[in-house]
Amino acid sequence: MQALVDLVAVAYQAPRETEQFLTSLANVDVPFTLCVVENNSPDPKVREILESGIGDVQRLDMCTNASLVLNGTNEGYARAINHGVTLGEAPYVAALNCDVQFLVGQTYPIVQYFEDHGDVGVVGPRTTNSNNRLTHAGIFQTLTGDQHRAWLHPDQSTYWDVRDVPTVSGATYFARRSMWDELTACPRFRRVAPDAEGAFLPTDHFYEETWCSYHARAHNWRCVYLGTSKMIHEWHRSSPPGSIPMKEAKALFQHACMTHGIGGL
Repeated sequence: MQALVDLVAVAYQAPRETEQFLTSLANVDVPFTLCVVENNSPDPKVREILESGIGDVQRLDMCTNASLVLNGTNEGYARAINHGVTLGEAPYVAALNCDVQFLVGQTYPIVQYFEDHGDVGVVGPRTTNSNNRLTHAGIFQTLTGDQHRAWLHPDQSTYWDVRDVPTVSGATYFARRSMWDELTACPRFRRVAPDAEGAFLPTDHFYEETWCSYHARAHNWRCVYLGTSKMIHEWHRSSPPGSIPMKEAKALFQHACMTHGIGGL
């Protein structure tokens, strides 16, 4: 059995959510690999949970391999994802926070959508928190920047649609590997981030997936919100809003867009 999707998750703090994430992998209904990059959490429980849980994941019928990377420093979400993606070779990859949960029967439709639409490079499923409030229902552009649609509204069928979008949530970010490799090797991206191991912009936090989506669309790949598939995302369990400055990340994002001739925020 060969993996169809490489799941790459970054763990930092949030031990309870990390444990729930690992347990939820039993719901993944396509062959997968798992790579968790632990970003040197101050709470030792996180590493303990991961070290004990990886073996359980490895024994799942759909799991072809499970691995754990223990970082000595917190290198940020983007760099951790970029490194984790290099360790797999499945045709699709998923960049994940460890405060997400997979639901029964919801992964196969994402992979199938890629299979049915060869011009789609990025897919983001609908997500809600544990109170069934929307944490991702598509992102749209406004004069002041990208905005989440129906942020924290009750989940309802209105948002179970499928639409092309400027970007999707970086917490449940599914990508075609051939596109990922193309974007990583792009000469104009290399000028901005010569040491990047992958297509995410290597900021300390924020804008990494926005850049990837904008870059993908500049390379004629579609970015799609797939509201017919659902996951749980509790949102900011490992990095509370306001805990990380966005100014430097936004400046790097805008520089990357300018270098590539892409309209930024």
